[in-house]
Amino acid sequence: LLFIFVVVASVVCSLAIMSDPLSAASLLKRPESLELYNKLVPDDGSVDRLTAACWKYLLLCMETPRPSSQLAAITERLSSLAPLLGCQAEIDPVGNLRFRKNASSDAKANVPGICMQGHMDMVTTANSDTVFDFEKSPIDAFIENGWLKARGTTLGADNGVGLAGGLAVLEFAGKEGALAEHGLLELLCTVDEETTMIGAEKLAPHPFLQSSILLNLDSEEEYSICIGCAGGAEYGNEIDVEQVPVSEGTSFLQISISGLFGGHSGVDIHKGKGNAIKILARTLLTTIEKIPFQIVSLNGGGACNVIPRESFAIVAIESGKVDALKQELQEQFEKVQKVYIAVEHKEIVEGQKRESNIKLTLTDGIEAPPASIASAQSTQKIIDWLNNFPDGVLRFNYDVKDLTETSINLCRTEFSSPSTLFVSRSFARSSSSVQLDFVFQQLKGLSRLAGARISEPENAFPGWDPDVTSKPLAILTDDHKKLFDREPHVYAIHAGLECGLIQAVYPSMICISIGPQVENAHSPDERLSIASLDLFMRLTGKFVASIAS
Repeated sequence: LLFIFVVVASVVCSLAIMSDPLSAASLLKRPESLELYNKLVPDDGSVDRLTAACWKYLLLCMETPRPSSQLAAITERLSSLAPLLGCQAEIDPVGNLRFRKNASSDAKANVPGICMQGHMDMVTTANSDTVFDFEKSPIDAFIENGWLKARGTTLGADNGVGLAGGLAVLEFAGKEGALAEHGLLELLCTVDEETTMIGAEKLAPHPFLQSSILLNLDSEEEYSICIGCAGGAEYGNEIDVEQVPVSEGTSFLQISISGLFGGHSGVDIHKGKGNAIKILARTLLTTIEKIPFQIVSLNGGGACNVIPRESFAIVAIESGKVDALKQELQEQFEKVQKVYIAVEHKEIVEGQKRESNIKLTLTDGIEAPPASIASAQSTQKIIDWLNNFPDGVLRFNYDVKDLTETSINLCRTEFSSPSTLFVSRSFARSSSSVQLDFVFQQLKGLSRLAGARISEPENAFPGWDPDVTSKPLAILTDDHKKLFDREPHVYAIHAGLECGLIQAVYPSMICISIGPQVENAHSPDERLSIASLDLFMRLTGKFVASIAS
C-alpha cells in the first residue's frame, strides 16, 4: 500500500508539473531552491501572485551562474521561458536579451509601450574564508530576520530582482486580474552592467525596442523613485619597480587587512567605510619610517565598483628585526582602527564599547621565497603613491541634499615579485561631466609627479539627467501615493544605472527606476528585504496597469 501511495503521489506531482510549466516545481531545478520558495511563498495565499512569481524567477536566477562576461547559461535559461510567457524573444549582436508581449486585444489605442529593464550579470565577491566557484555554483541563499541573504558571497539580488520582476509582469499580463488589459510590454535583459556596461552601450537600435517608457528595475531603495544617476570611468596606473636580489639573512612577513564592510562604490561611498588598500598603505607608511622593509608583493581589492574589503602584502626584512616590525605594524594599525571605529565596528552590545571589525593578520615566512624584491626606493614610491591617491567623496552636490556629486574608488592593486610593474586601478563617478574630466586631469598630474603612467578613461558611461516633469513620473508618483498612502522619495543616485546609455541609443525614451530595499550590494553582506519585494511588485504592477488605462 505504501508503494502504491508513493507511485500515485509521484504521478500526481508529475501531472501537476506538466499542466503548469511555469510553476515553481517545474522551473526550479534544485530542491534547496524549491524549499526556500515554499518558505517565501507559503500556501496560505498570504503572498500576492505577482510577488510569488517574482520570488520564483529570482530563485531561478540565483541557481544559475551569471558572472559578468559569462552569461550563456542565464541567457539560455531565460530565453526558454519566452514561449511559456506568450512572448517573442530576440538577442541582439552584443548579447542583450529582449522579451516582447504585444498589447492585449482590448488595449486602448496609443497606449505607450513599457520596456522593463534589468541586467543579467552579478558582482561575484566572496569572503576570503569562503571557497566558491561563481562560474559553476548556485548562490546559497537563506532567510534571516526578514532578509534574504547568501552564505559568504554576494546574493545577486542586484539585479536578479529586476529580471524576476519583469518576468513576473509578463507572466500575468493578459490574464484575469489587474494586468488583464495592457499595452506593449518588453523586458530588456542587458549584459555586463557590473563591468563594462557594454550591453547598454552597444544596445541594438530601433526596432529592437519599440517602447516609449523605460522602467529600470535596478534601484535599491523602497518607497523611492530614481530619476537620475552619475556617469563614470575607470583608470589604470602603472609604476616601474626596480627589482634587487634578496640579501642573506632576510626574513619574510605576510600582512593582511580584512573584515571591512566594503560595499557599493557608488551608493556607499559617502558612508565613510574603510578601504582595505588605503588602510594597509597607511599602516605601511607610518611603520616604514621607523623600521625599513621592502615589498615583495602587494595585492588587494577587486571589481571596480566594490569598495575593497581585503588587502594583502608580503614584505622582506632583516631576520633580527621581524618581531620589532610586527610590534610596530600592530601599533600603527590600532591607530588606524580608531580612525574608522565610528563606521567599521561590530554589532554593538548594550553596555559594551564598540569593537572594530577591521582585522590585521601577521604571518611569519612564505612557502616560496623569491629571488628578488622591490628596491627600497621602489617600495617607498609604491607606499607614497597609494597614500596620496585620492579615494572617497571628492565633492557633494549642493543643489540636491545628501547627493554625492563626484567620487573615486581606489579599487585594486597588483604587484608580485619578480614583476617590474606595479598596477593600481580606480573608478571615478560624477553627475557632472566637467568634474569627471577634472578628476582625470588631477590623476594625470599626480601620475606626472610620481613618474607613473595613466591610461585613457576606460569603460566610460554617461550620466542620466533627471526629468522631473515627465508624465510617467507623475503617474508612478500618484500610484505610489495610492498604494502606500505616502509620497515617494524622488531622487538621483551616485551610481551607474544604464538609463543614460540606453537613452543615447533611444533619445525619446522616458526613463524612471524603482526597486526593493537591497543593502550592502556588491559585498558578501548583500541582503534583500523580503517585505520590500512585495511593495516593489505591487508598485510595478500598478504602474503597468495605470499606463494601460
